[in-house]
Amino acid sequence: MTSKDKTIIAIATAAAPSAIGIVRISGADALRGVTAAFAPFRKKTPEPNRVYHGELRAGNVTDDIVAVYYKAPRSYTGEDCVELFCHGSPALLRGVVDYFILEQGFTGAEGGDFTARAFANGKIDLTGAEGIYDVINAETEAEIRGAYSQLTGELRRRIERLQSAVIAARAKTEAAIDYPEEDVEEQTAEQLSGDIEAIRAEINALISSFSTGRIVRDGVRVALVGKPNAGKSSLMNALLGYDRAIVTAEKGTTRDTLTENYVYKGMKFVLTDTAGLRETESLPERQGVERAKAAANECDVAVVVAVAGERDLGVFELEKSLAVNGRRVIVAENKVDIAPSIIPGAVAVSAVTGEGITELKDRIFAACEVTATGGAAINNTRQLGCVTEAKAAIDRAAEALGAVPPELISADLYEAYAALGRVTGVTGSDALAEEIFKKFCVGK
Repeated sequence: MTSKDKTIIAIATAAAPSAIGIVRISGADALRGVTAAFAPFRKKTPEPNRVYHGELRAGNVTDDIVAVYYKAPRSYTGEDCVELFCHGSPALLRGVVDYFILEQGFTGAEGGDFTARAFANGKIDLTGAEGIYDVINAETEAEIRGAYSQLTGELRRRIERLQSAVIAARAKTEAAIDYPEEDVEEQTAEQLSGDIEAIRAEINALISSFSTGRIVRDGVRVALVGKPNAGKSSLMNALLGYDRAIVTAEKGTTRDTLTENYVYKGMKFVLTDTAGLRETESLPERQGVERAKAAANECDVAVVVAVAGERDLGVFELEKSLAVNGRRVIVAENKVDIAPSIIPGAVAVSAVTGEGITELKDRIFAACEVTATGGAAINNTRQLGCVTEAKAAIDRAAEALGAVPPELISADLYEAYAALGRVTGVTGSDALAEEIFKKFCVGK
């Protein structure tokens, strides 16, 4: 990250021609440098949080622009900031940045510099920074909702409540240390037992939220499974709305998994077509079958594709075998344009005519509808790792309660507190924060 005593500058919009391009500046010299090159058409003395229309003369670049000055600490970074809204020519914007670097002594910002300063100045925590990154990279409405909840501090507040509970529990152990009489220790152990169990329950709930956060961020994994020639590839094309998978009348056409994304009702779905499940002597097809089984075991929703009108016990056996570990299983009876549906509870579909495709999408969506709500969920492995470390420390404290001196219980509780603090960045190393900010583009 760029040294905090430097005034940094960067283009904050995409490097492509556009109606408007934004140049962002942050640091102690932001206002001085801009004032030297910008002449407002009306009021000459800039005031914070006001929009000024005027002419920018930045070396060889002249432009009719709008400028906004944000006075510290009421800015994104917590420092003095200026944003210049110029015409969106990449050459013009580069010329503006070059002028301020060469003539005003500003420093070109690195990726994540602005957000790193916001974190350093207490404007956001690490979960808020990750929320900003996720909002920028969101592809669906559900991702935006989940990321926005982090950006606005929902997860931070949940973590802080947990930390407060840990501090309160630790205070009781400190009382037992200060007053080591036997009856005090016994009373403290009894009180702590309930406190620690409540903390453990909340941590477990937080860990469980990772599956929700992961699905919102990465998408619902949907696998199409079934015997050869059930029409899985045709069904994939119908769900996507375009031809992605090769379709032939020959059995075993699909010999590898094929994955593509689609968005439905604001949610991302990661759809995987798989090889038909059967015994075969063909080595490539056997490998395809193994990959099909792996995809079925890793998915969130398994769609068992059956053939309409066929009484196949294998469909029910496959449905039963996949319905484990909370996985949702939906039976789609394909080819109802040729034969009637006979499986109770199955979705009757035709990949050829499109019949039942919307109903199947609705059933898949409903299977994971809870994920569309967003909320204060863990949504990346960094956060999960920190909370898992906190859980391990709380588990140790719970198991040792009453069997070891209170000093050891207090140490475990402190470890839990510190691990939770690493989620938000209250505790932890600067190197960890820098790794997060390095993912950001220049200008953010």
